[in-house]
Order: sequence, then structure tokens, then C-alpha cells
Amino acid sequence: MTTFIDEKTEWSASQGSREAASVRFEELPEPRANVSDLDVEAISHLMKRAPTTWNLRSFGLTTVEDGISVPTNAGIVVACPISYVFIPSARVRCARFRGRQRNEIVDCAEIETVLPYAPDLAQAFVKRNISLSGAACPFPLPVIHELVVNAIVHSDFSELATPIRVAVFDDRIEIENPGNLLPGVTPASMKTGVSRLHNPHIAHVFREMSLMNDWGTGFGQVVEELHSYGLPDPDVQELPGVVRVTVSLLPEPVSELQLVPDDDNPEW
Repeated sequence: MTTFIDEKTEWSASQGSREAASVRFEELPEPRANVSDLDVEAISHLMKRAPTTWNLRSFGLTTVEDGISVPTNAGIVVACPISYVFIPSARVRCARFRGRQRNEIVDCAEIETVLPYAPDLAQAFVKRNISLSGAACPFPLPVIHELVVNAIVHSDFSELATPIRVAVFDDRIEIENPGNLLPGVTPASMKTGVSRLHNPHIAHVFREMSLMNDWGTGFGQVVEELHSYGLPDPDVQELPGVVRVTVSLLPEPVSELQLVPDDDNPEW
């Protein structure tokens, strides 16, 4: 059974009266930005709605400060083409490393655009570079799309110095997002559909764009897709300030049990 938990996380703001408030980082206003900094046309296109039929504030993308409508951090992440100017972690950094170590970079890309486009762009980067890996079996590229969506909606964007990263090696792909797993979520429980969001407003918009669903099933689908290609489960690690998901490009070794001849098939 899938469990979906949507609760507020505490973020102690450093400004004014919010100092002691319990509020998500995505809900805070970004006073340096204007509503005109949001690419409403692009987001409306992705949501398949005309700009006049939806309200930025109802999606938590804007709020009112001193009588003026200003973007929230969620609005910056979702709808600002230069989101990294205001929130440096709101970008996706891709790199292809030679071999299996983080030494020599042979290709790289900075995805600095309206972030709902990032999953497609990251998937295209992996597709371009996975041919260099010498992978022993095909790889399900939609897995990258799903994991980058997951990385965005679960990022702690208040970790300003840490962008989302996609690293391609000869034997694996690593996807990292800033922050840590919230209480009640473990690497094991993620595979059963347990989900607890850092950014419910961002997730809401992504659901409206059909980039994810309401049930937290995306990670389980990743596992199933990898298995269908003979690949092992993704490995989830909690590192200081970062969650890393690693997917292997190498198939699981065939066990001796799988190699036992079938008596009904004499060709064995």
C-alpha cells in the first residue's frame, strides 16, 4: 500500500517576524524578484492552461507583501528562467566523467531554465553521454526523467550552495539533490511508495503538468523499470546535506540458480 505524507517542515527564517515561524522555505517571498520575472506563458503551456485561467497565488507561486504581489521561492523555482540568480541551488548541473571516478569531465551542461523543463533536458544529456559508457545492456531513459522530477520536488532549496547534480560514469548514473530525507522516510520505504515532500506547492504544479502523480508511486515505478531491463534496484544514500540516488548501468549478475537447466528443454 502506498503511503503519502504531506506535512509542513520547519524552516527558521532569518528575517523579521518569521524568525521563529514554522514555514516552508518554498512559501517565503522573494522580495528581490517581481512577478514579471516569472515566465507565466511557459508554465501555462506546460499546464495546458491559458494564463488567464489560473491564479499564481492559488498555486503558492506568489504572495502579498505590503500590499504588493511578489513571487514566493516556489514561484522562483517553478517559473523563473533565471531562478539560480535568486536561489543558487535551483539549477541542474550535469557532467559526464571518464571512467568510474570523479576525475576527468568529458562533457557537461548547466540546466538554467524554468525547472519543469529540466527533466527532459537532463534525460537528453544522459542519452547523449550514455553511449560512452560501454554499458552491457540497454538503459531505460525515462528513469532519469522520473528521478530528476523526484530530485526537484524533494530538494531543500534553502541549501543555497548545493545544486541538483546528474553525474554519468561508465558504470552508473548518480542524481543528487540538496537536503535530507524527512523523518519517516528511509531508502527502503521509498521503494514502497512512502513520500514526504519538502515542496508541496512545487509538487502541486508538477502534478498539474502531469510530471508526477498524487500517490508517491514514481520511485516504485523506477525500480520496476530497472528490473525490466535486468538492472538492480537504485541505491539511495543520505550524505551530509545531500540525497544521492545511484542507478547502475550494469545488469545484475545471473545466479547459478538461474542457470540450472530445465528438464523440459533438452537443448540445455
